[in-house]
Amino acid sequence: QWVEQSRDQWAIFSGAMAIMHLDIYATGREALVQLGRWATECGETDMQLALVIWPSVYSVASVMANQVSIMHLNSNGQPQWLDLLVTVGEHEKLDMVLSTLGIRLRYNPGMVVALPGPLLHHGVCHVTGNRGSIAFYMWQSV
Repeated sequence: QWVEQSRDQWAIFSGAMAIMHLDIYATGREALVQLGRWATECGETDMQLALVIWPSVYSVASVMANQVSIMHLNSNGQPQWLDLLVTVGEHEKLDMVLSTLGIRLRYNPGMVVALPGPLLHHGVCHVTGNRGSIAFYMWQSV
């Protein structure tokens, strides 16, 4: 139900990826088409139903609420793929740290960051207020 209600926003994020990096968008789209074919051939009705409402070219969406995100790499992706990180909520003055680059980015509600998750150590510290984040990324297999 939540995925269906988020359909428009997720489609916008996919559209942003098509603008930022058309090859990654096309790869993600083709992977979902192939997954749909496999689900049909194997009679995987749950997967077929999920794909009908899945509005993203990304194969995975992780949701976190009011959590610190320690410095990490996203080890399941490919270096050439871009993860898409979205922050929402009611908080201020939150920074995303990209330690590999030695920089901090302001990460306030509504911010969207695209980065090669397997290449850049990244994390988010504690913040006062309510914060949610959605991390969109692609995996080799689902």
